Amino acid sequence: MKKIQYTASVMRPADFAALFTKKATMPGQQAQKYNRLLIEGLAANNVYVQVISGVPVTKQNYPKKVFQGKRVAEGSILYHYLPTLNLMGIKNIVQLLGAFFEVLLSKKTDAVICDVLNASVALGASFAAHLKR
Repeated sequence: MKKIQYTASVMRPADFAALFTKKATMPGQQAQKYNRLLIEGLAANNVYVQVISGVPVTKQNYPKKVFQGKRVAEGSILYHYLPTLNLMGIKNIVQLLGAFFEVLLSKKTDAVICDVLNASVALGASFAAHLKR
């Protein structure tokens, strides 16, 4: 079975709904659906997908300053939501470092796919993937 690490700002539908349904502003759902369908397509074709996700929280849609990371498994997909400090600028640095170390310290991976819509997570993951070759 192939193993792919997929970095994006994507969440399981249940987690996304629990976090954002009753908020005044929600992150774009188009990117959520696109990335989720791609991840589910990979999983349906005998690929183990580890999703490294920078959760799309902002001051407008998430009032707390700290979002604790967590891992949620769903079939052959493992969602890893990176911990985040919900402070402008610092959030991006924390997510960049989280993605970097998650990719760097992981066991053998066949590929790392980065969604550039979340630049900080993509940059951290791609730099770590480059170091691991």
